[in-house]
Amino acid sequence: MTTDNLENWGNSIIDKVKVDKLDFSDDQSNFSIFYSPLILNPKLMIIGDNPGGQITDKGLDKIPKLHEYLDPDKDKQYKLANAMRDKIMKGEKLKEILRTSVKLNRIFFKSPDLKTFKAFPKAIEMEKYCLKILEEIIDKLQPKKILAESFGTFEVLCGTPCTSVLEKEGTNKSLLLAGKYKGIEVLGINHPSSSRGLSNGDWERVSKELEKRLD
Repeated sequence: MTTDNLENWGNSIIDKVKVDKLDFSDDQSNFSIFYSPLILNPKLMIIGDNPGGQITDKGLDKIPKLHEYLDPDKDKQYKLANAMRDKIMKGEKLKEILRTSVKLNRIFFKSPDLKTFKAFPKAIEMEKYCLKILEEIIDKLQPKKILAESFGTFEVLCGTPCTSVLEKEGTNKSLLLAGKYKGIEVLGINHPSSSRGLSNGDWERVSKELEKRLD
């Protein structure tokens, strides 16, 4: 499939959700799906929780030309992007993998946080709908590995129990989880912008472990 055809396919999914969302909420509720260009068989697919911002904030209605985490025009206070670039996917090898990664979330509908989303009247139906679309996207793009940007997203993809492959020194607090989704290895990290009690040294260890496991 050519790059143009892949982009058209991705935009058709966005158009579908634009119509289907009216089954869940009024047209004031917005969404975003893709945060990077689309690539077949990327070395890494990054899956987060949900888009931040207010419900009525404008979403992304086309496949981006630049990866959001690497876009110089984005707000410098974008904590998640800063953490992914400067703490987690740092170093020449990981930065290149980040550059060619595909980024999306498991929930597409905008809300300030997951707590707000779960209070939506049709939150359960909305989440199931998004997971069905996410499954279609993963099946189509077939990433070599997946990085879940929170343990919550990791659990949705892999279920429990799971394997903790890295822990905070002197504790049993997991820093990195490993599992499988339809035969694809999934690695899970604490949410980079909201994880409390983790030091720069902890993230340094996570980064080094990811460097070993991603290729």
